[in-house]
Amino acid sequence: MTFLQPAFLWGLLAIAIPVLIHLWHQKRGQPLPWAAMQWLHEASEQQQRGLKFDDLLLLVVRCLVIALLSVLLAQPVWKSDSDTKIAQAVHVVAADSLVRSAFRFELDRAQKVGEPVFSLPATTPTNPLQLQTILDSLRQPGLLVHLYIRNDASLADVPQISVPDRFSLHTAMASTSVKQPVASQKPFEGIKSPLSIWTGYRNATEQQTVTAALRALANVYALKLNLKKAPTPPTEADWVLTDQLPKTLKSSTLYTISGANVSVADQQTAPNLVFVADTLTAQTSELVANGRLPELLGNQLLTFYKRNPAPNSLTQQELASIFKQANAMEAASTLSIDRTKEQNWILLALLVMIGLERWLALRK
Repeated sequence: MTFLQPAFLWGLLAIAIPVLIHLWHQKRGQPLPWAAMQWLHEASEQQQRGLKFDDLLLLVVRCLVIALLSVLLAQPVWKSDSDTKIAQAVHVVAADSLVRSAFRFELDRAQKVGEPVFSLPATTPTNPLQLQTILDSLRQPGLLVHLYIRNDASLADVPQISVPDRFSLHTAMASTSVKQPVASQKPFEGIKSPLSIWTGYRNATEQQTVTAALRALANVYALKLNLKKAPTPPTEADWVLTDQLPKTLKSSTLYTISGANVSVADQQTAPNLVFVADTLTAQTSELVANGRLPELLGNQLLTFYKRNPAPNSLTQQELASIFKQANAMEAASTLSIDRTKEQNWILLALLVMIGLERWLALRK
């Protein structure tokens, strides 16, 4: 048995208070007015009344009340057999040949000792939202989670990934992945110029936001963009940005669809379709609020024309800021119901002792 708040156990020292009060009352004499000799016998009985068993039982009950209160506030936790079974290690591995090659010895050892090894969905780069869902499903008391993934900048697409309280991160990085400042590169060099771009959004705010992001992208990288807004996208458009799925698709055109519910099958059959789950406004999208929409659109354009450089890697400090442990309240919520029941039994015993103490005191 362990205690979550062991400092409250110092309250056990308060047991000495009722003992001292009892001894003090026992030794203290009670002055009686002198009347006749017949009162001496009654005075002697009153002085010996503190030595009777009734007072000792009341003393014991009061001491138990203080002891139970201190133990209850200390929040005792009992270790059961189920806890020892859960307290093991689980290995979660990205479906990446580089990761499996870099940590093949660790994974082989885990399989030899019988520790579970799970593979992440085959997505490149790693999808942070899928990763968060898997980590949440492994949030169990005493479970140690080992995560093996590739170190790339796509992990920073979300501000934070919540990990279990027992967590170990293992990252692999390609030797060709060198972090270079974007300003020193010409990523859009060689792309057709000017680009014919059509934007069509039902939300006027989203239309303005996307247009401003495209203009910022053109100004920073000296891109020539021919922005158009018409009832229907022209057939010669190189890039279509809208919030509705077009009825007809052209393989040579890049389509960026925001806020649309499209099946996974549609996404796989149309590689020139890029889907953004959020509505692109400052109130509904964190990317827009953080000013990263031009960067997102630029990466989509580079990927479509196959001009993306090697993915950038993150530093250890950046990884530590992304993978953060759950707070103490979340960790405390993982306690089993059996432990809560045991603490309720202590609370019930405390209430019984308080009731017994009041009954004995009033009876006296």
